[in-house]
Amino acid sequence: MQYLSDLMEKEIINICDGSRLGYIEDVILNIKEGNVCSFIISNKKQCFCFFEKKEEELKISLNNIVRIGDDIILVEIKLPQNH
Repeated sequence: MQYLSDLMEKEIINICDGSRLGYIEDVILNIKEGNVCSFIISNKKQCFCFFEKKEEELKISLNNIVRIGDDIILVEIKLPQNH
């Protein structure tokens, strides 16, 4: 069994292009059914204008998770080219 705190320490990697998507920041739950619907992934990127960190969020469905390993979570998700 995996705890959310354990999952939040694992980096998310997209197997479609090998990109690093970030880490789990939050979860979307279905309270009525009592299960997890998807994860919110956050990736902080540098903004060139003021060198501030810009945070992007991505919602990943449980259907997109391919494998949960010791250090990483592999997902298969098609992203737009400009991501």
